[in-house]
Parts: sequence; C-alpha cells; structure tokens
Amino acid sequence: MINDYSLLFFSYISVADGSIHDKSIVIINEYMKQNEVSENDKSEMYKILGDEDDAVPLAEILLTIKDYDKNKILEILYIALKIILLDGYISKSEQNILNKFKEVNNILENEYKDIIEKVEKDIKEEEKALSKENQLGFIDNVKKNALAFFKNIPIKNIREDLEKRYNNFLLNGPEYSQAINKTSQIAKVDLEESKKYLEKSKENLLKLDEELDNALIKIMKSIKKENSHTKETNIQNSEEEIIIEDKNKSEFEEGLKSLKNDISRILNTNIKELEEAIEKKERALKYYSISFIGKTKAGKSTLHSIITGTGDEFIGVGKQRTTRFNRIYEWKNIRIIDTPGIGAPGGKSDEEIAKSIIDESDLICYVLKNDSVQESEFNFLKLIKERNKPIVILLNVKENIENDTRLKIFLKDPEKWYTRTDEKSLQGHINRIKNYADKHYNNGYFEIFPIQMLAAKMSKDEKYSEYQKVLYKSSHIQDFLDNIRMQIMDEGLIKRTQTMIDGSIYIINDINNILLNNMDKLYKMNSKFKENKEILLKKLEKSYEDNLKVLRESLISEFKDLKDNKALDFASKYYDEKDDVGYYWKKYLEKIKFNDKIKNKFEESFNEYKLSLEEYLKEFSEDMELFSKMNMGNFSFDMSGTFNTRGLVRIIGSSIGAIGATLLVILGTSNPVGWVISGIGLVVGLLGGLFKSKQKKIQEATDKLYNSIRNNIKENEDKHINDICNNFTNAHKDIIKKIDSSINNLCKYLDSIHNDLRKINHEIAEDLAYLNKVYAYRIINYANKKEIIEIDREKLNQITVSRNYGESIKITSMYNFDKDIEDRITKVIQEKVIFEKIK
Repeated sequence: MINDYSLLFFSYISVADGSIHDKSIVIINEYMKQNEVSENDKSEMYKILGDEDDAVPLAEILLTIKDYDKNKILEILYIALKIILLDGYISKSEQNILNKFKEVNNILENEYKDIIEKVEKDIKEEEKALSKENQLGFIDNVKKNALAFFKNIPIKNIREDLEKRYNNFLLNGPEYSQAINKTSQIAKVDLEESKKYLEKSKENLLKLDEELDNALIKIMKSIKKENSHTKETNIQNSEEEIIIEDKNKSEFEEGLKSLKNDISRILNTNIKELEEAIEKKERALKYYSISFIGKTKAGKSTLHSIITGTGDEFIGVGKQRTTRFNRIYEWKNIRIIDTPGIGAPGGKSDEEIAKSIIDESDLICYVLKNDSVQESEFNFLKLIKERNKPIVILLNVKENIENDTRLKIFLKDPEKWYTRTDEKSLQGHINRIKNYADKHYNNGYFEIFPIQMLAAKMSKDEKYSEYQKVLYKSSHIQDFLDNIRMQIMDEGLIKRTQTMIDGSIYIINDINNILLNNMDKLYKMNSKFKENKEILLKKLEKSYEDNLKVLRESLISEFKDLKDNKALDFASKYYDEKDDVGYYWKKYLEKIKFNDKIKNKFEESFNEYKLSLEEYLKEFSEDMELFSKMNMGNFSFDMSGTFNTRGLVRIIGSSIGAIGATLLVILGTSNPVGWVISGIGLVVGLLGGLFKSKQKKIQEATDKLYNSIRNNIKENEDKHINDICNNFTNAHKDIIKKIDSSINNLCKYLDSIHNDLRKINHEIAEDLAYLNKVYAYRIINYANKKEIIEIDREKLNQITVSRNYGESIKITSMYNFDKDIEDRITKVIQEKVIFEKIK
C-alpha cells in the first residue's frame, strides 16, 4: 500500500527532463528522513527514478493527490516548482506535468501565477549569495526554502552536510566563478543568435509539412471515379486527372498518404530534436558543462563522486543509481553530467546517450578502462565526432590496492604504474587508443589522461588519511583537473561558443543534409519511375501487338472454318428447310459452340496479354523496390514500403480483371449467334425441278444455301473480327492510360515534394552561411585574445567561411595568423583551422 503520493509526484518532477539533478536528490533524501517514508514507498519511488515499466503511473498519483486539502496541494506545487527551477529553467516536459497537476487539482491561473512569482522571487534573492564565498550558495538556500515547508526539518544539519560536500568539490574556487561568469555572458549572446535560426529551421520544417499536405490535397482532387459516364470519355480526359475505380481509389490515396507520412515523420523527428536542443542550450546557459560518458563500470560514477564529493550512493542508503537517466551536479556555475553506462542492460542506446548530452556539453570526458580498450568503443565516439564536440580521454588504470598487502607494495613505488616501460606500460594502451581514434574518430587532437581512479577515491577516505597526499598525487587525477581548469580559464569563451553556435550549426546542417539526401533520392526515384514507365509501356505495347496479331489470325481461322466447312455441313443438313433457316442456323452455331470458341480465342489472347502485364508490373515493382533500397547516401526513409511500387501494381492489376470482365460482356454484342441471315436464296424454281434428278436438286439446294451463308459470313466477318479486336485495343488503351496516369500523378507529387525541399534547403544554406560567419568571428577574436561579447555585424561581412564539417574550417578575413596560432586553435576546437587573409 502506498502512503505518500507526494514523494512519488516529486520523483516524476525530478526526472521529467530526462535527468536527475543532485539538488533534487538532496530534497528527496531529506524528505524521506523527516517523514518516515515506508520501505514500500521508497521502492515505488526507485521504480520512477529508475524508469521501470511497473512504476506507479503519473495519472494515478495525480488523481490521489486531488483528494488532499487545498493548502497541501498548493504546498506540493510550490515544492515541485522549486525542484524544477533548481536549474533555472522549466522544460517542455516539466511544464506538461505542471499543466496536468493544475488541471486535475483545479488550480486557478491566478493561484499558479502567485506561487510561481513567489518561487522566482525567492530564487532571485538566493542568487545574490552566489558571489559570496564561505556562505551558503544559491543551491543551499534553494534547498533551505523548499524544505521549510516540511515540518521539523533540522535545516542546520542539511546546511552542515551541504557545506561539507561542497568543500570537497575539487573544482571549487573563486577563479572558476569569475571565468564562467564571463563565458555565460558570451553564451547568452550566442544563444540568442543561434536560437533565432534553430527556431527558424523549426518553422521551415512545419511550413514544409503543411505544403506537403496541400500538395496531397491538390492531387487528391484530381482523382476521378471511374463509372459508366467516364468510361466513354476516358481517352479524352485531361492529363491532370487520374481515373481510378471506386474500390481502388482509397488504396491509391492511402499509398500517397503513406509516402507523405514517411516524410512527415522525418520532419517531426527533426522538429522535436530542434526543440530539445533549444531547451538543453537554455538549461546550460549559466554553466560550464562537463559530461562523463563510457561503458558500464568504466568508472564514470566514481569519477563523479571524487570530483563532487557526493559519495557512491545514488539516492537513499545502499541504493544504486539508475541506468536510465543522466545524473547532474551543479555548483558555482560548473555542471557535471554523469551519463548511464554504454551497453548497460535495459539502458539507453549509444545514440540516445550521445544525444542526451551533446547539445549542452562544453567538454566531453570519455572514460575507458585499461583492461577493456576495444575498437567497438570508438564506434560510439563517431556519434560525438559528428557534432565536432571536444573530448578528452580518461584512461582508468585499474589495480586493486585496497588489500593491505597490495597497498604496501603500491606505496613503495606509487609512480611505477605511471612510469613503467615494460610490457605492462601505459604506452601500449595509449597507442591502441590513438590507432582506434585515427580509424574511427578521425581526430587526433584530443588528450589522453591515465589516472588511478581507485587511488584518488581512497585519498578521500578517512581510513587512508595517513596516505592521503601520496594516494592523491600518484592517482594523477590532478593532471585531468588542471586540464579542465585550463579549458575553463583559457578556452572557456570559445568552448561556450562551440556549444551555442557551432552546436546549432551542426544540428541545422544535419537537417540540411537529411533534406538534401531525401531531395536527391526523390529526384532519382522520380527519374527512375519515368524511365521504368516508358520501358513498361513499350513492353506492354509489344505484348499487345503480338497478342492482337494472334487473336486476329485465330479469328480469321475460325471464320474461315465457319464459312468453308461449317456452313457446308449446315447446308447439307438443312437444304430443304424453306422457313426458319435463321432459327436452325442459330441452333447449329450453338451446337458447334462457335460463340464459345470466339470467346475462348479472345480470352486466350487477352489472358496472355494479362500475364505479360502482370510479369512486367512485377518487374517494374521489383526494380523500383531494389532501386529505392540502394545505398545512394545517408537517406532517412525507405520508399520501398510506400506507394511507389506495390500500391501502384495493386491498383493497376486489380483494374485489369474488371476491364476483362467488361470486355467479355461487350463481346456479346458481336455474338455470331445473333446474326440475322438475310438475302439467302432458299426457294428452288419449280419448273427447273421437273427436268432434274433428285440428287441434282439436293446438290443445287445445298450449294445455294451454302453460298448464301458463306457470302453472308464473308460480308460480315471483317466487321465482327474488327469489333472483337477493337475491344482488345480499347482495353489495352484503358490499361495504358491507367498506368500512365497513375505513374505521372505520383511523379507530379514527387516533383512537388522535391521543389518544396529545394526551397527550404536554399533558406537553410543561407542560415548556415551566416552562423558559420558568427562562429568564425568568435574564433578570430579568440586568436586575437579579445574577449568581445557582442557581435559586430559589420565585421561579419568581411569574413568568408569554407567548411568541411568535422574536418576543417577555412576562415578568410582581414587578419593573418601564423601556423602556431592555427595549430593552437585547431587543438582547442578539435577541428583543423586554416586562416587566410583577404587579398
């Protein structure tokens, strides 16, 4: 049974933005201490913080809180806002939870406004303490005011605990605050600049999606139903119209919608990434952010605890950290982000981990173990390299020195692990890392710092206090910290610009590449459709001609047999019938099944034609499917599953059967059984008969009837053969029109998509050119050692940039820098920098 739903609500608030902040953990831990939270409630809280599938749903928590008294509900809202605003920013996901809370609990807008104003006022007052050393800072006061809502909380104890923890923070010191305050100023200007273009890209994608909808509506309006009225005028219809039977119309529409939805999914994914990138950059605005990434058990969390002094536990006593969320620690404008382990069971994918920190990190520290340096780990670094993020490699040299005997051996020569040159030397690991980096990361500018994480951890443990200095020094963690110090103090401005400007450039450029690739694919697909359509129609025309020839020849043969043989046979049997010869002729034709033979000849030829058509459509489908799956670049969607082939084949193929059935009905109007025999001389002259033998009279009557029937057949056979063949021809024309119209209309839609993509791409290319100038402007100022905050628009016009993303950036300006400066800045931004003076 759950007793405390407030705790569970705070847990959802704490992970709403995909991260767990250390500040939130302090509040939750203290809340649990002071409110005698049951073990069951703690277990339910861990499920939420661990993102487990069987966690209590937020909806259930909100409905339960709804029954609390109003004061308690407002108190919960205040604390929730405090937790959310600990990092100074309300994300979209956090706002969504707040909106649900307000709706379920009938919180009036003026009540919400009053509470949020109070929270903001409290935070503003607390920020004044940021610049004062040896006093509680912003974070501590936030916690103090937030926790004041809970009864009987010993604030003094929390305060002492926080002071102790923050004094152990290895990146503490006034010089950091001063340097980061400067970088925050430039980050604010750069974020305002990049945000305009990130939001513009979002608007362009939304506009593109709307235009694709409009194009789809337009082509749908061109679709006409095939019925008795349109059949007679099919050939005369406008080329803008596509004729589809009722039963196939919806399938055709669904095919086009499927194609459009495929592209919309790409656009919406990019829109979401843009929104998340803006949020992450705004959240990181005040902080210099360092992210730790690496495989599970590489030592990231240990490094986190060593630097921040927070200990090993995640939350509560003995509870290990979640494997799903980033853990964030913020202190004096420095932000440490500890990511879930790469490859953790049930954890995030490599790409998810990379995306979770890439847009808000100024520096990425990749932690490797010396006993598991594998090539596969550098495949992950490719995700980082795609955004040109600066990294350092931290090589955690693992050696169990907690054992007393091993510790004594270690203390005899604490630098041996670092300086040895035998087969266990560090150089072998370093060389392997560099080789993998050259192969997969394509960047040799980063630095590698070997450290003994365990020695650094033990130096913080009172148990080893007598060896503290030697353990700390021999761990070489200070080498890493000195590098971070240098990056913050000396490279902070350009690193923040990389996060705000260059990071935005890479996001927009990724979108641009996706649009370009899909534009290229659509163009090639469209060309292939048109090319294959012509091949299909030529093959079909040849099949039609061949089968029509066979049909005509078989009909001529049947009619020849009818007039030469069957007519003679009939005449010999019915020569003496003076009345109703037409009746007996009809019965005779039914007996010899002449009409069935004609129908069979038609069906044989038409079925051969249909088989050819089906074969050609199958070839068309397979060719288009194969083409759509070809590796023509980094395309984001596979058109083989959409309308482009199979839907088209289904539509055309299903209409063939209907055409065939209709034609066979039409064939009945040319039925030889229905012929009326006229002008046949059946009356035998009486006088002539007196002088002739019976045998001769029979022969003459037979010949006369035979000749009469034969002449009648001869006079009508061309017309009837032509009628039957014309039915075949009309069927062929109808099929050709359907194929031509279907593919043409699909190609028109692809053309419209291609043109819309081209327009957006042109705008994005101009935006990229501008942002690259801003980035180059910052690089030039950094090279000149000028801490200029605002952007000089006039000087931007004097800069041109040529860039091979992730490889090099060539900056042409009025300045001329020597090779040493080029190399220094190349190492800092980890991308080849080439300066060229305007001639």
